[in-house]
Amino acid sequence: MVTVREQARQDAAEFLRENWNGTIPVDPFKIAESLDLDLQVTSLKPGVSGAIVADGNRTTILVERSNSYERKAFTCAHELGHYVDRSKRNDAEYSFVDLRTDQKSYDAHEIYANEFAANLLMPPAEFMESVRTYGSDYAVAAEFAVSPAAVRTRRARLGLGTNG
Repeated sequence: MVTVREQARQDAAEFLRENWNGTIPVDPFKIAESLDLDLQVTSLKPGVSGAIVADGNRTTILVERSNSYERKAFTCAHELGHYVDRSKRNDAEYSFVDLRTDQKSYDAHEIYANEFAANLLMPPAEFMESVRTYGSDYAVAAEFAVSPAAVRTRRARLGLGTNG
């Protein structure tokens, strides 16, 4: 049986093959626009970093404007994960709101979306090569246009240890 994380990895790899030109960094905003999704970078309620809303006719991704570029990109990629997950299930009416908290979510949809986003923005082969080449979390983060925290989490998930 395929785990939620493994399914997200597979789906992100397929999604990248179908929707991106292979360059790094991956731009989730351009991907969303190429899919004709309505992307709005706007002010959201305090503590909310993003949301995705579908009503059957239109899908809108909302991203908090006050966040750093890296946070916005990860949020957009995360919402694309929800989009792919729900599209595969032919679920045309849904909405998710992502709260910025320190608590880990164990909801299957959130696990999927987080794993999808990490694999979308930091594809495994390219990420491992960057870690071998640069070593520093800060240099790797700059290459992938993500935060050093995202790099540390990705390193841990791929069993690559840590490095400042």
